[in-house]
Amino acid sequence: MKIKRPTQPELNLTTQSLCEVDVTPSFIGTPATFIQKRSNMLVSRFLFLVCFLSCSLVGFSQKPNGQKELEEAYTALCEQPSDSIRQVRYFQAYPATFLELQSCFVENRFQNHVMDYVPYLTAFDQLAFISKEEKMSRLFNIFVGGYWQADAPGQHLALLRELMRKDPRTAFSLLAKEDKLRQILFWQCYWQAPGKDLSQEQDFSTFNRLKGYDVERKIMKDAYGTFRAKLPVLD
Repeated sequence: MKIKRPTQPELNLTTQSLCEVDVTPSFIGTPATFIQKRSNMLVSRFLFLVCFLSCSLVGFSQKPNGQKELEEAYTALCEQPSDSIRQVRYFQAYPATFLELQSCFVENRFQNHVMDYVPYLTAFDQLAFISKEEKMSRLFNIFVGGYWQADAPGQHLALLRELMRKDPRTAFSLLAKEDKLRQILFWQCYWQAPGKDLSQEQDFSTFNRLKGYDVERKIMKDAYGTFRAKLPVLD
C-alpha cells in the first residue's frame, strides 16, 4: 500500500497540536489526578506523532521491485541486443530464486499484474555473452526449493533440462559444488511432474551413466525414486 508523504503544513499542525496542550483544568479533582490525565494526553499525542512520521518514512524506504528493474533491463537490451554490457545487466536483473521468478511471472490471488514470461525467457536463453554454465547455475539456483508449476516455472525448468541434456558433465560439476540438502531440493523439483513420461527415464539413464560424481548420482537416484511424477502439496 502506498503511503502518502505528509506535507509541511500537516507536520507543522501536528507538532503544534502536540505542543499547545491546554493546561487549564476542566474538571474538579486532586492535583495528582490532573497531572496523570495531562500526562496521558501528552503520551497519546506523542505516539500519534511518532506513528504519523513512521508511516511516512516507510513510503520513502520502499525499493523498486524486481519487475521494474527487469523491465528496464529488457527494454535496454531490446534497443541493442548485441551489447555485452546490456546483456550482463539483463542477466543480473533476471530472477535468481523461485520466489523472484513467481513475483515476476506468476499470477496469484495476491498479485494479478505479472509480465509475459515468453519474451523474457527467450532473451535470457539468447544471451551470447553469458555462458551456458552461468545460465545453468542461475536456473539451478531458481529451482532449489521450488516446485513443479505450469507456464513460467515449467518453461524455465524445460530450458534447464535442455541445457543439462546437452552438457550433463558441466551440470554435475555445478551440482558437486552444492551441499547435499540443496541437491536434494533441486532434484525434488526436477523430478516432479503431473505424471510419468519417457523423458524422465531418459534423463535418469543419461545422468546415471556419467563417470565419476558417485555422491551426486546417488543423491539423484534417491530423489528419482522418491519424487518422480509426484506433484507438490503446495500447488
